Amino acid sequence: MSWDNLMYEIYGASKGENDSVSIWENALHPQDTQKALQAIDDALNGVREYRLEFRIVRPGGEIRYIQGDGTVIRDDDGRSLRMVGTNIDITEQKKLEEELRQSQKMEAMGQLAGGISHDFNNQLASVMGFAEVLGAGLGDSPLKKYVEKIISAVETSSSLTKQLLTFSRKNHLSIEIIDMHQLIRDALELDAEKCSVQCDKSLLQNAIFNLCLNARDAMPEGGKLTIKTECVAQPEDAGIATQARNLKDSYIRIKVMDTGIGIAEEEKEKIIEPFYTT
Repeated sequence: MSWDNLMYEIYGASKGENDSVSIWENALHPQDTQKALQAIDDALNGVREYRLEFRIVRPGGEIRYIQGDGTVIRDDDGRSLRMVGTNIDITEQKKLEEELRQSQKMEAMGQLAGGISHDFNNQLASVMGFAEVLGAGLGDSPLKKYVEKIISAVETSSSLTKQLLTFSRKNHLSIEIIDMHQLIRDALELDAEKCSVQCDKSLLQNAIFNLCLNARDAMPEGGKLTIKTECVAQPEDAGIATQARNLKDSYIRIKVMDTGIGIAEEEKEKIIEPFYTT
């Protein structure tokens, strides 16, 4: 097997290494090795043309996606003599395709979330109206505390519909200056120095609260939950709004740590997907 300069570059090999067959085989991703070798055998034996998408692992551990195409040259008796083909690095193309799929999925989820939230909000409005009427007629009755709990539950549920509308891009965020540590104290009863940020209070509070619930669930036998905040210099590539970049030391890092079992490798790519749960 002979390679041109680009093949050596794709595989991260040094030009002039003699056994290019071994370079190719050793570079194959463990999960793709069998199908790649089978595709070569099938092509040489005339079962099908060689056209395969597979992964390789470069010497530094980087995974690249390759599109391989090949044609088998045969003698007059049909016996295979050699294979001529190309390898194209399609890693960037695969990334763009995945970004497009993710964007389309998020758009579909957003449309669904928007429809559900509007219908749900209408039902909540009815419950709230009847609860308020009921509460007004109870006076000092001991039953009034249950009505108040109903109203509180409706208000909490209304916050959920707001999140759904925000996700579907059909609602505006309520941005305000809030004391970050007061927000954490409200959710977790912690004490810390004051440090204010500009954000939507209910969304951020809900995010912190859910991180803590996840941490709790990850420690079925008990453990230690730690929440830490610190003000740090804002990175230039933080991707934050322009007006925020003009402020020095305005970046707040929040860490939620636990001593639990952690996240399974197969779940890590999904944790930022809205509404995903295990």
